[in-house]
Amino acid sequence: MRRLELFDAVALGGTAATRARFSVRVLNDEFEVPPRTLLLVTHRSDWDIPLTTNIYWRARLWGRGVKPVFVARDDMFRRGFVVGYPPALPLAVRRLGSRVQVGGVLRARRLALPIASAARAHLVDAVRDTPLLPVAALPDELADPLRARARRLGRPQPRHLGDLDDGGYLDLLWRRFERAELPGLDEFWAGRRAVARRDLEALLAHVAGGGSLVVYPEGRPSPDGAIGPVQRGLGLLIRRARPDALLPIALAYDPLGPGRTRAYVAVGALFSPAPQESESAVLATLRALMPLTPGQIAAHARLQELDPELVAARALEEERPAEPELETLLPAAVRAAGEASPRVLERLDLEFRSARGL
Repeated sequence: MRRLELFDAVALGGTAATRARFSVRVLNDEFEVPPRTLLLVTHRSDWDIPLTTNIYWRARLWGRGVKPVFVARDDMFRRGFVVGYPPALPLAVRRLGSRVQVGGVLRARRLALPIASAARAHLVDAVRDTPLLPVAALPDELADPLRARARRLGRPQPRHLGDLDDGGYLDLLWRRFERAELPGLDEFWAGRRAVARRDLEALLAHVAGGGSLVVYPEGRPSPDGAIGPVQRGLGLLIRRARPDALLPIALAYDPLGPGRTRAYVAVGALFSPAPQESESAVLATLRALMPLTPGQIAAHARLQELDPELVAARALEEERPAEPELETLLPAAVRAAGEASPRVLERLDLEFRSARGL
């Protein structure tokens, strides 16, 4: 019997977790993931990475020596990420798990590789990389909540960023900022540029050695349902890595209707865009591949005051991947849309319109 490899175990765990949480539909038969391929995946939710593992079985990756490696945002490799990033965790839980680090395992076992940005960072990056920087160097909108937290915890006011490397501040540190929002930190941003170069070289070396990468071109889960924009560094990665092919994968989640939220995985055809057009070509391909769901149609019809059956008929003419039982599930989705929150409807409607460039 073949030995269970760590990547196989992760794929089993991710698939099991998503199928327990969602009603998963993989809208493809078997397909290939050749060596030196970039798998480009839409980023809709924090569940996207485990949901993506559902391709493992259709792609027949079980038993293969070379598996795709996930490209992950670099803060995932920071100590405390598992309790710092998720919202709404109690402060006591954050403090308890503030020393937990999963990045070493991810990197050592080649499950994931980090990619840093030279123009964006989390406050935790500055705390860990420049601990002697005075808290007073931060803008007031960043420093004031940290000082208020110190008072809440009954601690002296922090003088240096290193004083914040504690679970009591973790939720405040896992906020992302553009370089313009953290001005004057020249030493820190110079370090970020060096880390970004190092991370990119590691990705290039992986592809040059015959490996494949799973990349989420948008960089973070969509905050409002729109598809895109893609990160500026995607074109550079494609030009420098020179993959043999790109494989688009579109994910979607539909909470409207009976039962559990439905989660969709659609895999497109391998393609190779011209290097100078790679970013626009990737975005257009991912939008065209976005699965059509009953919830999208119901939300769009309700907010735009349209006939849902007519919307569905026109959308099905596009020949994009779609819920196999769309017409059967549509009436329940329309009823659910009447009780759904505005935020849910607006997100699904924007997903529908963004997929079509509307």
